[in-house]
Amino acid sequence: MTTAVRDEMDVHCWFGLTYANYLVLPRTLLQSMPEQWQHRFVGCLRELEQAFWHIDQPDSYMVRAKGPGGKFISDPVPHYNRGRTFVEPHITPPETAPEVQRYDGPEGGRMEP
Repeated sequence: MTTAVRDEMDVHCWFGLTYANYLVLPRTLLQSMPEQWQHRFVGCLRELEQAFWHIDQPDSYMVRAKGPGGKFISDPVPHYNRGRTFVEPHITPPETAPEVQRYDGPEGGRMEP
């Protein structure tokens, strides 16, 4: 694997030039992905938990959605509803997928334009 490919796939590169300390993912979209993808994702989460069980962490966090200009907005992603909500994913092969355009929000967190 070349250095350029390896670096692009490192977690810190995914965050871009932000100072974001956390990654927040909509549960509804996660549960809408294909089952095999979900199983891989959950496996990675379990690995993370097992690797850092010894680190004290808060019981929960509070997350609020912000739109352009840093104003609070209603979350546009539907509530997960205990696994019953499904949003049809548009999965395309990596070589044909459009590049996702992102920008740094007012507090350094990644936001969709």
